[in-house]
Amino acid sequence: MVVLIVDDQKMVVESIRSMVGWPQLGIDRVFTACSARQAREILLQNAVDILLSDIEMPEESGLELYAWVRQQDMDVDCIFLTSHAEFEYAQTAISLGSVDYILQPAKMEDVEKAVSKAVTQRSRRMQLLNLEESRNMLQGQRRVLLDQILDAALRGDAPSGRNDRTERADDQLVISMIMQEHYDEGACYPAGIEVTRWLKSLWDPELLRMVIVNVIGELLENEPCEVLTGCLSQEEYIVLIHYDTTRLERAKIEEVLRIFYEFIQAKQDFRIAVYEGESFYKDEELRPALQAIRRVQENNVAGIEQLFSAGYEAERKLDPTQLHPERWSSQIQEGQGEFICSGLEEAFAGHAQELDLEVMKQIHSLYLRALISASNRNDLNYDGFFDRPEDYRAFMNSYTECRKFLTWVRYTVERYNNGIGADSSSRIELVKAYIADHLSKTLSRAEVARYAGYNEEYFSRWFNKETGQTFKEYVLQARMDYARQLLIHTSFPVSTIASKIGIDNFSYFSKMFRREEGVTPQEYRKQHTAD
Repeated sequence: MVVLIVDDQKMVVESIRSMVGWPQLGIDRVFTACSARQAREILLQNAVDILLSDIEMPEESGLELYAWVRQQDMDVDCIFLTSHAEFEYAQTAISLGSVDYILQPAKMEDVEKAVSKAVTQRSRRMQLLNLEESRNMLQGQRRVLLDQILDAALRGDAPSGRNDRTERADDQLVISMIMQEHYDEGACYPAGIEVTRWLKSLWDPELLRMVIVNVIGELLENEPCEVLTGCLSQEEYIVLIHYDTTRLERAKIEEVLRIFYEFIQAKQDFRIAVYEGESFYKDEELRPALQAIRRVQENNVAGIEQLFSAGYEAERKLDPTQLHPERWSSQIQEGQGEFICSGLEEAFAGHAQELDLEVMKQIHSLYLRALISASNRNDLNYDGFFDRPEDYRAFMNSYTECRKFLTWVRYTVERYNNGIGADSSSRIELVKAYIADHLSKTLSRAEVARYAGYNEEYFSRWFNKETGQTFKEYVLQARMDYARQLLIHTSFPVSTIASKIGIDNFSYFSKMFRREEGVTPQEYRKQHTAD
């Protein structure tokens, strides 16, 4: 620390400077001045911590000097020296915030005692300021810290170099983040929120976090609780609600989550599943509480959109033998893998509540064995179906979600068919027949690609190669051909014919027909029925 001694008597200044044991008091540097003017120059050029100043000085008093220091917003503690014990002096010194007030002639031990007191008070104040800065920094980074700690808690494995004591400290940090209010009878209620579907574009995670906090916070407004939300990924969030158990029942929080769930499902362009957890009372219970939520979430392999109670388990589980996996190898080998896809899709839709991670692992294992068996019979290496190592890893881990698994089943079936050179001509005829049978419905390329057992991208190339047309062009031509037949051979109104070929908008149908034939549907009917 730095001290500035100010007195109009140079002998007094030098006496104090030379006789006080500054290093022992924690003082690194001592400046001296014999007037307020000299003191101001030093103060403006140096960071001074403690000002030791005489009060009675010509031109400007020590009180006036310190008042100027305060006006400059300088962080300086002051000790006044004076030979007069007037009450007004002491009162003014105190009002200016001086640390001490020493009467002259002062003993050196009195000066040392006053300086020591000033050093101690200043050190404590600086510690508090540093703590406040650290707290503000923590508040600014609390979301990042919270996300990292919650992620580690859910993984259940500490990073290298961490131990039980570190993990417990992290748990306490999370709890301290939400315990803005102290409740003598407090508990923490955890819940997981998972985005199961994006109906439109993906949301920014911070925007979604804000929606969660605002909606739940508004529903719990004026309740004795604090709400904090952690973001684990674009689809995964954790809500922690610290509440007073004597004034707020858990049932109220569960009701709020139900309302929140219904609001999201009805008003937002994404869908969610909510996983309720068990309330906990001690920081060491945070990890098991979050990991219990994760287990329920992991078992929701079908992506069911609902509120799951704490510790939810399916009442019964699907028996994989119901899917007839004994047929899969033959179906793959015969180029009929699309039947496996359609069977799995139907089973997953109809038995969603009976699926969990264990069942999906069994189904994945059965399919993998069937794929390997069929590949071996045709001297194919199924590993070669995957162009990149990450694709292979994604396939091997696809049992975590029904939709992912189905995507990879279709992919591997397609690559198998490409490998054995499945009869493309017979397959295209099946696809054409499927399109003809579904002209009255909204036909999507994805739907027909699934029927054919291909992914969309490959299906587009394959279909164009086999027909010489894009999928869109072929479907439009098929609809126009069917419309011509109906116009010539039936008496259906034109609006009905439009519906029968899957076009609900009569004006659009007329426009498209005229572009194809050069005449309106009514004119076309007249021309051909007259003949």
